[in-house]
Amino acid sequence: HMDYNIIKNHRFKKIKKNKSKQFHKTRLLPKILLFLGVFTSAISGFGEEYLLGNFFRFSSDGTFKVDGQKIVLTCWGPKWKNIRRQSKKTVTGTVECTQKRFALNGLFQVNNGTFKLKESAEELAPNRIRYRLALDNPNGITVKQLALEFKINPSWTSLCPPRADSWKFAFGKKCDPKHWVKTKNKTRMLTLPLPGGTLTIKGNFSLWLQDERFFGKKTWSFRIGCAHSKGVITQTALELELTFTPIKSTKIDLRSAFNLAFADKIEDDSKGGWTDQGSTNDMSCLPSGKLMCKGIQLEIADPSKNKNSACIGMYNRRQPNLPRDITVKITNLPKGRYLYVLHALAWPPKKGTLVGEISCALDSSEAVEKQTVTFPVVAGKDVADFWMPKVLSNAVIGWKGTNKSSPVGLYMTRFDLTGEPLKSIRFTSKGISNWLIVAATISDHRVTPKASQTVTISPGKRWIKLKPYSGTKPGSILDFSILADSPAGKHGFVRVNKDHFEFSDRPGPPVRFYGTNIVYWTHYMDKETTDNMARELAATGYNLLRLHMFDFKQAIFHKNGEVKLKPDYQDKLDYLIYAMKQRGIYITLDVFGTRGISKGELSDYPHSKINLKDFKALIFASKSAMHNYKSFARNLFNHVNDYTKLAWKEEPAIASVSFINEGTLFSSAVRSKFVFDIYNKKFEAYLKDNK
Repeated sequence: HMDYNIIKNHRFKKIKKNKSKQFHKTRLLPKILLFLGVFTSAISGFGEEYLLGNFFRFSSDGTFKVDGQKIVLTCWGPKWKNIRRQSKKTVTGTVECTQKRFALNGLFQVNNGTFKLKESAEELAPNRIRYRLALDNPNGITVKQLALEFKINPSWTSLCPPRADSWKFAFGKKCDPKHWVKTKNKTRMLTLPLPGGTLTIKGNFSLWLQDERFFGKKTWSFRIGCAHSKGVITQTALELELTFTPIKSTKIDLRSAFNLAFADKIEDDSKGGWTDQGSTNDMSCLPSGKLMCKGIQLEIADPSKNKNSACIGMYNRRQPNLPRDITVKITNLPKGRYLYVLHALAWPPKKGTLVGEISCALDSSEAVEKQTVTFPVVAGKDVADFWMPKVLSNAVIGWKGTNKSSPVGLYMTRFDLTGEPLKSIRFTSKGISNWLIVAATISDHRVTPKASQTVTISPGKRWIKLKPYSGTKPGSILDFSILADSPAGKHGFVRVNKDHFEFSDRPGPPVRFYGTNIVYWTHYMDKETTDNMARELAATGYNLLRLHMFDFKQAIFHKNGEVKLKPDYQDKLDYLIYAMKQRGIYITLDVFGTRGISKGELSDYPHSKINLKDFKALIFASKSAMHNYKSFARNLFNHVNDYTKLAWKEEPAIASVSFINEGTLFSSAVRSKFVFDIYNKKFEAYLKDNK
C-alpha cells in the first residue's frame, strides 16, 4: 500500500512506500479518503486554508484570498447599519474539498435573519477559478446591500489603472467629499491591480466603488453585487471567473556565492552567520521561501538546503575573511529592464558613502564597453542599516521583522538595465561597511520608492498652537510639593516590616512610594537643569526616582580590573542625588543596567566580547565577571558624595537597590550558546561533585 500525506495547503504529497508490514484498520478510512483526494469537515473544527491553483486560498468560513488580499461576503442592514461579514462567527456548515474544487454548504447569519449559503470554486487553470455563490431564505431578508467586498491600496494603481469594461476609473490623490462613491450597474469585466499582479473578474454583476479615505482609512473598497443585492431577498446568486496574472519576475540564483547563514550561535567566532554578533542580533527570523515586494517576487534561500548558507557577506574591517568581490554566472540569460537586489548593511558609514558596486555583464551585440553596466551602491540612498529599516530615495523596505534585539529589515533596490540578457553579476565591496546580499530578481515592472514629503503644521481649524510647558506654577492647585517630607532620609533608612515599608528612626507608620525613572544622559545634566527637574518631580507629587541605565559605556572607566564612573559623570550623579534629596525625593537604582564589557575586560574570557545580557548570567558563573561586578559596586557605594558629605552606602535617601536589572537567570542564561554551554559545564561539574 502507499501512504499519502496531507500538507498544509491541502494538496497531496506522495511519500516513500511504508516499509512496515502492519496495517491498522483504524487507518483504513483516512487512507481511502486521502487517496481519493476528498475532505469533509465541520467549520468549527477546521482552521486550515485550501489552495486552488497557485493563487487562490479559501478558508473554511468561505472567505478567500487572491495574492494575499481577502475577499469577503458582506451584508449591510437597512440604513447601512448592522454590518455582518462572512467569518467563523457568522458562518456554520461543512466544507468539502478535492484537489481542484472547494465547496461550502452552510448558513450565513446576518442581523435580521439567516441565509442558507452555498459557495463553491473550481480550478480552471493554475491562475484561474470559477466561483459560484447562492443565498436563500424563503421568508426574505431586508438588506441595504449584499456583495463580495475587497479592498485595494491606491498606490497599487501604478501597476495598472482599475477598469470596469472599457471604463477606466480612479479617485484623486485626495478624497473628494462630494464624489467618494462610484457605481456601475451592469459590469461584465473588472480589472484590478494587486501587489503581485493583476486580477480580472468576469461575470454579470453590479459594481460599487467607495473611497474609504472619506472615513479616515487608506483604502478603496470594491463591492461586487449579486444578481439581487438589495431590498427583500429570498434568493440570489453570483457566478464569476477570476484570473490572476502575476508580474513576471525572473529570480537570479545566487546560491553558488552564498557564504553566510542567517543564524549565528556564537558571537565573534569568525564562523557565525549574518554579522557574527550572536543569536541576539542575527537574521534567523527571516523565513525562507517566496517573498513578494511591490509586485516583485524574490526567493529567500533555505540554509538547511544550501550547506548552511543563505546570503552573501562582503569584505569589511570587522570580517576581513570575507571576499572583496564575488561573481555569479547566470545560465538562463534572463531579460528585464530592472535588476532588484535585496540587501542590507551593518555598521553603515555616513550617508552618501560608496559601500560597493554591482557590475552586470550583458549578452549584447553592442560595443565591448557597453556590454557591462556598473552601478554604485551608496549608503543612505540604495541601502542602509538592517536595524530599524526605513524607505530610502532609491530603495523600498523589502522585508521587515524583529530579532531578539531590534526591529530589522532588508532593502529592495532597483537598478536600471537595458533589457538585454544578463550573463553574470559581480558584487564588489569597498570594505567600509558590512554589506549583506540576500536575493536578486530581474523584472520589467518598475518600483519607485515613495518620495519623502515635507509636512507643515500650522494653526487653523485642525491644529491649535500650544505654549511650551514651563513647569507647574508654584502654589497652584497642581503643585503637590506640599506633600513632600523633605529632606529625604531625615527619618533614617527605609526598612521592610512585614507587608510594608517604614523608616528606621520612625517605626510604625507605613511609607508608600510613588515615582518615575530616568535613563541615560538625563542623569548627567547641568545643575540648573537638574534643579528644575527635581522641582517639577516634587510638584508632580513624586517621592521616588529610579536611576536607570546610568552606567552606559561613555560614563564608565576601567583599568587594571577596577571599574567605576568617570569623575565628571560621578560628580553630576552626586549632584542629582543631592537635588532630589533636598526636595524629599528618595532614590532607587540598578547596580548593573547597561554597561558593555570590552574585549579582554574579563580574564576568564580574554578574547571574547561580552554583551550586557551575557554578563548578567556570567556574574554567577565566572569569577572574573563577579570581580568586575563587585569592583563597580564597591567603587560606587564607597564613594563619598561631595554635596551630601555621605558615602553612598551611608545615604538614607537611597531607599532601595536592584542588584541587576532584568537579571533572571532563566532569561539571561539561555540567550546565547556561549553562556548556555558555560552553565551546562558548571552544572555537570556540580552533579559530579554532589552524587
